[in-house]
Amino acid sequence: MDNVDKMLRLHKKIFPQMQVEDFVKLLYQSAFGTGHIVNGQDSLFWMEKECMELSFNNMSAGGMIVPLLNGFVRVGLREYIAGGFSAINLAKAFTLSTVNTNNSDLMKSYLNKLRSQIEVGLLIDKASAYSFLTKYEKDNMPALTHSAIYKNAYLPSYRVVHSKFLPILLTSGQ
Repeated sequence: MDNVDKMLRLHKKIFPQMQVEDFVKLLYQSAFGTGHIVNGQDSLFWMEKECMELSFNNMSAGGMIVPLLNGFVRVGLREYIAGGFSAINLAKAFTLSTVNTNNSDLMKSYLNKLRSQIEVGLLIDKASAYSFLTKYEKDNMPALTHSAIYKNAYLPSYRVVHSKFLPILLTSGQ
């Protein structure tokens, strides 16, 4: 098993209700980072708005930092803010993590790894998963939202950052 296979299995273990689109989102974030949504000044505004609306009753099953691939991690907003860390630092790390390169080949290789894992039982409904992946690639691999099942089960609220910016993230205060 290589790193992609291990990461897919790890996320399935932490988040057992993941659907094919949730795996694709994980792979997309690993290949493209945050480049599809980052606007420097807006990132702090939207993150602060989201933090004000958070319920702190449901912490992430994965903890504050959940690894992705390609050096990226998901930083759980609930856990991060509850830990007393700075929203400004998280917004800065999020913005600095922008990847503006075309990683389509990397994403395609990730999707092939996902297909291999589906074949050996990662998801129960193989036919639907393969159909979803075929359409997804035909649609030029757009950014996705989490599945309704995942949203209801895990209430995801996080920011994707590159792990090289963890020192910025883990500085207390503002």
